[in-house]
Amino acid sequence: LYFFPFFYIIVSGSFQSKKNAQTRVRQLKRINSSAFIFHNPNNGNYYACLGSFETKEKAIAYLKTTSEEGWVFKR
Repeated sequence: LYFFPFFYIIVSGSFQSKKNAQTRVRQLKRINSSAFIFHNPNNGNYYACLGSFETKEKAIAYLKTTSEEGWVFKR
């Protein structure tokens, strides 16, 4: 798991399996080398994340520069 410094993360997949999240993160690392997995203890899911940002606006702006689908999650 990756330590991310900011509160807003772009989630590009939610998985019950850590292995499936790892597979997705390998794909995302082609776009952003700092892609990572976030484990949500509230629901047990593993999120494949494209990046972390200090504001929601910056996260949305970055997502728009990619061809990826995703949503912004405030941790």
